[in-house]
Amino acid sequence: GGDHPCALVFCNKAVHADALAAGLRLHGLRAATYHRAVPRAERESALRALSRERAPGDDDDVPIVLVCTDAAARGLDLPAVEHVVHAEFAQNAVSFLHRSGRVGRAGRAGRVTCL
Repeated sequence: GGDHPCALVFCNKAVHADALAAGLRLHGLRAATYHRAVPRAERESALRALSRERAPGDDDDVPIVLVCTDAAARGLDLPAVEHVVHAEFAQNAVSFLHRSGRVGRAGRAGRVTCL
């Protein structure tokens, strides 16, 4: 399948997510953003990138990072997510749990890191 490791990095504001994703790309990571200010077609494209098959010649050592706001904290089933990073602390415990719940789904192992 399209199962390859990827991470979700949560920020509290869209502007912070955009800046962090840009910084990650400067360091050679494949990073996309997911928040309400991103057009729906771009958000859907980013989600497809997390689940699609790797093409021959793709750099399998480079993880895919989706930098997002709480718009991605609920309702997304992304089996390839192995790591959730809280770049900024969630505003409350419920948001923290929903963000963290994006990893380790269906009995899979996962990691949550708070910066």
